[in-house]
Amino acid sequence: MSAGAAKCFASGEPNAEQRMALEAALNTPDVAVIQGPPGTGKTQLIAAIQVRLAEEGLGHATVSRSMLLTSYQHAAVDNMIERSKVWDLPSIKIDSQGRGSTAHIENWRLATVRALREQVGATPDGRRSMAMREVARQTAEYCLAPVPVDELVRRLERVAVQIAGLASDELADRLERLVTDLRVSEHMAGFQADHRRESTLRAVRGIRCEQVSFGDDGPLMAAAAIEQLSRSPVADARHIEVLNRAADWAGEGPFPALAELSAVRDELLDRLTDRADRLFRPAAREDVVNLLNEIVDDLDKGRRTGAEGVHTALLEYLEELEGDPEAVLATLRLYTTSLGTTCQQADSPAVQDAKDGERLFDTVIVDEAARANPLDLLIPLTLAADRVILVGDQNQLPHMLEPDVENELRSDAGNELARLHESLFGRMFDMLHGGDHTPGTRRAVRLRRQYRMHPVLGDFVGHAFYGDNLESPRPAEAFAHGLDRYQGRPAAWLRVPHQAGGEHGGQSKSRTAEAEAVVRELRRHVFDRPDLTFGVIAFYSAQVRLIWEKLVEEGLAERSGSGFQPVERLRRDGEGRERDRLQVGSVDAFQGKEFDVVLLSTTRSSRPPALDPAQARPEHPKHAKYEQWARRAYGHLMLANRLCVAMSRQQRLLVVVGDDAMFTSPLAPEAVGPLKDFHALCRSRHGIVLAPHAEGER
Repeated sequence: MSAGAAKCFASGEPNAEQRMALEAALNTPDVAVIQGPPGTGKTQLIAAIQVRLAEEGLGHATVSRSMLLTSYQHAAVDNMIERSKVWDLPSIKIDSQGRGSTAHIENWRLATVRALREQVGATPDGRRSMAMREVARQTAEYCLAPVPVDELVRRLERVAVQIAGLASDELADRLERLVTDLRVSEHMAGFQADHRRESTLRAVRGIRCEQVSFGDDGPLMAAAAIEQLSRSPVADARHIEVLNRAADWAGEGPFPALAELSAVRDELLDRLTDRADRLFRPAAREDVVNLLNEIVDDLDKGRRTGAEGVHTALLEYLEELEGDPEAVLATLRLYTTSLGTTCQQADSPAVQDAKDGERLFDTVIVDEAARANPLDLLIPLTLAADRVILVGDQNQLPHMLEPDVENELRSDAGNELARLHESLFGRMFDMLHGGDHTPGTRRAVRLRRQYRMHPVLGDFVGHAFYGDNLESPRPAEAFAHGLDRYQGRPAAWLRVPHQAGGEHGGQSKSRTAEAEAVVRELRRHVFDRPDLTFGVIAFYSAQVRLIWEKLVEEGLAERSGSGFQPVERLRRDGEGRERDRLQVGSVDAFQGKEFDVVLLSTTRSSRPPALDPAQARPEHPKHAKYEQWARRAYGHLMLANRLCVAMSRQQRLLVVVGDDAMFTSPLAPEAVGPLKDFHALCRSRHGIVLAPHAEGER
């Protein structure tokens, strides 16, 4: 395990299963399959695999753009590349439709700039080098584009801060005196400029353009205007020529160019009132330039020669990062080890262009591989020259099937439909993990330790979806949420009984009472705890939209184009930095995401029928049509993989919001057992059951 790979893990080193998965990925002659339940560090593992592969190839292989990072969805690709760095260089996403984000590149650039400034500024010589280059840059800018005195004063004040304690006291004192003199001269110049401008305006307004008034004193007023305009660059030769003709007019009868004179007056008034700033163009002051050059020379002489070359190289790198972001992106495209794109675009012209016309990658890494259907998955797999590494979890969201094909197979061959719902990832994992592969070569590894969730929640998820094969090594103290309403417990059920209003809608369900309960719960906490993130998950898109609409009504969200977004205050943390503190979405949109607090809206709520001892009604578990009734009553909630994703996004607290009678009823199908078990957990010492308007436990 190299130091670079170890840094990819939050704990500073991999656990036993992560180490085995890393070895399998490095040593496989063809395929490695890694199953990672929620929170087991799959993304960290992918980052470490890239580092180790690049290290292994250094010196005898071309590592630039040698790895392909791909997944079924853009969001998963973005998540991979944002967390992947090799030799501190980020990965690059290739997207022919322009849907990819370069925000991680900008974040990397800004973080690198900060780190370089801290590194160079850690020593007196480094600070002198930074100050010298900055003062030299400002001197050159001032010479090329002189600024007015007020802006010059501000720039010199910044120079004074930059050279404090670095330049000689004599130069610092001279700079201070110069700034003081400039402030005084600025005040006087402003007074004189205002006086001259007013005098010029009065003279131009006095130009006579009517026949009667021109006959009174037109030539005299034209001469007065010429005298004032000669002190400024406002008038051009044409203006002066017309004014001279007016001033020299001594003929009898009307002045023949009154219309032309009127146009000149209007143009001059426009220039004086709308573009008065052009009256007095600044010029570079020799005393300022000379003093700044002396400061640069003094800082240069004060540096020790030992580290000068290092500082120079770092500062040149810093200037490139700060001054030309586009060049930075172009350079990264050449030197990054990994390119990212979706499965369907893996063999696109855009990716081949990024590879300089080459098609094959040494290594192809597929994240969330269980979500890609076999045909989509085959696209990137055919691009791997040495190895394929599949990372995913067959217990989470599956791949999608074409509805027409699914309906046809449901009627013709039920067994075939069930097989088609199995992911290629899951089949390969079962085959390779079971030993059906080359002896002595480990090709399949299951990660068993989750670090995302409170151990009570981790144990619940492990029991409900992974056969108790999931460990939670982090202590409960690391997951304290500090929300008094929940009394420090990690599990809560917010009851919204059927009497408050049932579900409505057709194929996509919604429930108003439940949406309002979710929003009330959010309103209690989101503004008081700017350090926490909140995720709201619903099983139906209609419920997602309804929750957004209720958030808008309560002032927690706003409409944005055709969608919604949280208000500005909820898009920043307590220190004002950008952070998505509130997200609302369906289960499909939330795989791979995590939040401090999750509110899960169950939505399904219908009037519970009485248990029929005669087993004559379809609601009875032993009735022949019970399965059909259960699917109609519970819908998506009967899909184990959706429940797994929905109940494993939280870190500190999971709040299920819904009609608990739907899941505690003896008529509830076994498929919704995880929700029934969670309700039981909430009634234990680890949880709490609340009513929407109650403050205490029920």
